[in-house]
Amino acid sequence: MPGDYSRNTFNPRKHYSAVLMQQGRVQLDADWNEQQAIAAWRERAEAADLIGASGTPKSGDGFKIESDKSGEKLTIAAGHFYVEGLLCELDADKGKIGYTAQPDHPHAEYTRFHPHARTRELELGAGTYLAYLAAWEMEVGAICDARLRESALGGPDTAQRARVIWQVRLARLAAAPADYSSSIPEWALLTAPTSGTLDARVKPGAAALPCEVPASAGYTSLENQLYRIEIHTGGGSGVATFKWSRDNAIVETAIDTISGSELTVADMGKDEVLCFSPGQWVEIVDHESEVERSPHALFRITEMDKAKRRIVLSRSASALAGKSALRLRRWDQLAGAAEDGIATAKDWIALESGVEVSFAEGLYHSGDHWLIPARTLSGQIEWPPRPGAANKPLAPDYRYARLALIHVGADGKISRIDDCRARFPALTGIAADDVLYAPASACGSAFAGVRTVRDALDAFCQRPECSLVLSPGEDLQARIDALPSGADASICFRPGTYALPSALNFSGKGRLRITGAGAGSRLVAADAESALRFIHCVAVIVRDLSAESGKVASGNRINGTLDFEDCTDVEISSLSAKCAGGARRAAACIAVRHTVRPSKAKLHQPTLSVRGCDLIAGHRQIGLLAVNVINTGVERNRIHAAPRQGAALSLGELAKDSVYRESVIAGLIANATLGDKRIPANGVTNCTVRSGTQAVQFRTHPDLKKAWAEHLSAHPPTGIAKAQDLLAWMHEQVVKMINDPALRSGAFSAWFDAAIRENAPRLFQGIVVGGEVAEEVRVRDNTIEDALQGVHVGVSHRVSPADAAATRVDIAGVVQISGNTIEIALPMETSGDERHGIFVGNCASLTVEANRIKFLRGSGAAKAEIDGIRIYGHIGNRVVVERNHLSDFPTGIRFTPRFPYPPQASALWIIAENFTPGAANSHGVVVPQSANVELRLNRP
Repeated sequence: MPGDYSRNTFNPRKHYSAVLMQQGRVQLDADWNEQQAIAAWRERAEAADLIGASGTPKSGDGFKIESDKSGEKLTIAAGHFYVEGLLCELDADKGKIGYTAQPDHPHAEYTRFHPHARTRELELGAGTYLAYLAAWEMEVGAICDARLRESALGGPDTAQRARVIWQVRLARLAAAPADYSSSIPEWALLTAPTSGTLDARVKPGAAALPCEVPASAGYTSLENQLYRIEIHTGGGSGVATFKWSRDNAIVETAIDTISGSELTVADMGKDEVLCFSPGQWVEIVDHESEVERSPHALFRITEMDKAKRRIVLSRSASALAGKSALRLRRWDQLAGAAEDGIATAKDWIALESGVEVSFAEGLYHSGDHWLIPARTLSGQIEWPPRPGAANKPLAPDYRYARLALIHVGADGKISRIDDCRARFPALTGIAADDVLYAPASACGSAFAGVRTVRDALDAFCQRPECSLVLSPGEDLQARIDALPSGADASICFRPGTYALPSALNFSGKGRLRITGAGAGSRLVAADAESALRFIHCVAVIVRDLSAESGKVASGNRINGTLDFEDCTDVEISSLSAKCAGGARRAAACIAVRHTVRPSKAKLHQPTLSVRGCDLIAGHRQIGLLAVNVINTGVERNRIHAAPRQGAALSLGELAKDSVYRESVIAGLIANATLGDKRIPANGVTNCTVRSGTQAVQFRTHPDLKKAWAEHLSAHPPTGIAKAQDLLAWMHEQVVKMINDPALRSGAFSAWFDAAIRENAPRLFQGIVVGGEVAEEVRVRDNTIEDALQGVHVGVSHRVSPADAAATRVDIAGVVQISGNTIEIALPMETSGDERHGIFVGNCASLTVEANRIKFLRGSGAAKAEIDGIRIYGHIGNRVVVERNHLSDFPTGIRFTPRFPYPPQASALWIIAENFTPGAANSHGVVVPQSANVELRLNRP
């Protein structure tokens, strides 16, 4: 996609090394773009000088061509490949892809499309084929990638992007070469560049008197332009055709629909000049036509309706209606133009305003183009673009590399593949024996006699790296206990699996640094609540480890797979931690707590940093729990539910836990009120059950309102003397239905079936920051998946009967929650649980911005209430909630301040620019009418 540039000034023959800005000067796009071009030229020249013409790292199988067992399919391996310094990438997460599934080569050679199956299959005849890589750069704009637009600017595009396009192509060879390094006659033809060149000038004026400028001489337009001359149909001079634009073909819009000759487009242009008009020639383009160099025929605009964004073409475009991401591009040729452009010629061809072009003898390819800057002040064009060089096309700049020779037998199946790829070692892979080493005098006798880097490494390995190195099979606890009380230590876990009979305890130590070999050092405490437990340590750093625990706590305390108690500074990074699941919230992957409320006056206040970790929480458990931590930072972590191993726990097994059982009952019987005195219709209750003269009003699942009366009729209660007896009977009925499926019928049966069907692993909470104090909380750029609650930040304390009259309110200090991606998944049996994307309570200063939160309802939770962001309690003088994307929540943002601190009159509360698709009300935000909240540009 062409860009809106003034000109292209890069010329490698000038050997410029940098663009230097000067003070007080005008900034031009050409200068910045030339700096990028200089840097890219140098980087690719360096890569080509170091690697050679092409190559792939030895450490991988980048772009290796292989066949399947049947010999009927080809695959391309993931990895990197450098073609004349240009980096081609096939992402590692894709593994191998099929030759027919290349993302930028939909019409791969020697394939046939099957319209019924909508698939493309390889079809090779007997012979030898060369597989080779073709690569080039293509410009990408905001029409092709909407994320390039900065929504804060209101929609205009800014800078373009350059993207590397690669295609693995096949060419049949007349004869099999001796080996892949041999000369291949077809190779020269395959890689031949465009031989045709373009010349340009401004029309010379008629003869005039000496010292007079002819009136018609030079460039005559009043506008500076950048003319784009582009080959439409390839071929020799006189056969090839071209099209041209005075604005580098930047007038382009997305096509919404095609109906015959009528188009509905996204817009009619940027302004009165850069727009579409009747009589203009236009081209329908898409990614396929650009990367395959197969442009569609041109159309002419006959009618327009700006109000309806409708454009009528000179003929039907229905043949293109099934293609995706179509765009309409304007061209400016008029005289001599046709559906395939204008014929090239050696004679001068007039464009407009005195600009003329001429095409020399040679071969031209579709997509070849040239840029001609025209300037009004000089009345000239800037030509040639690169003095001293032939005026070959500016782009595309194709680069090629051989990949493999493919031998196909008479049966049409692949018999052998010879790998042609050049492979190079990483610098770190060069043999150390080959590198000389001259030890510095500071190394002393430890490196006496060392002559090579290998010798130096061997000598260095004799030095102690860690104060304590642990290996699988050792008595780990005994070795840890041998460290003196208060001692500092650097503890390394060698690679291996460590089966821990109980948690490893580090108690009363100084500053600890615990490291491993990433996933290679795996600590498994199958019969314990924690794998590592730190108590009263000054500071702890844990990184590059994998830890798992297999049990949940039996009491009220929530223990972590990594558990920290009263450790002043805790820093955790690059960790994988997994905790067990259970019916109630009783475990966490990481738990950090201080048992005594920290004092703000302390010199060393508790801090916590968790970065770059993978936290895998068991069913209904917590990813990260921080209690009474003064300064908490949680950044760039992934927190998700652990997949169950084997059969999932049944509903009956889960309901053996009293807390879980009560949550199920709460989903069926909530907000119970005794008696039948009418309650205002405020959503608190929606069902009434009567037995004799006794009644209970309550809220139940909307699908069960009639089912309760039907169940009572089928199973009439006895001994109901008061409403409390009726409520107790209802609770007993739910418990019986949990334990005995035969008692479920009708809507109850459907409700329980959905609860069982949706009994999938779920996080109870992703990140929890609580306790009585938290001065600074930063939760940024994390990914939380399969959660009932995403982020929960709220400080408070339990008031004992002795101090029930106390008025202390616990309020967090500065809280920032930004850039997180959260997925809330709500199955049926959670109807009685708290649920939200982000919750913040009792906070002095709050920023919640640029979070993306999606709500996934289970079928049985289709009518459940849930908030995307909820802010509640004692709220301070600054709250900013902006630029959040909250999908499918009934309420996007609920702001409920209570007893504001300080008073509302001095508060700055802003809720702005949030997107809440699927919200029940007009803008997805619920605030009290009395709250002084500034609401701006929130959209449903």
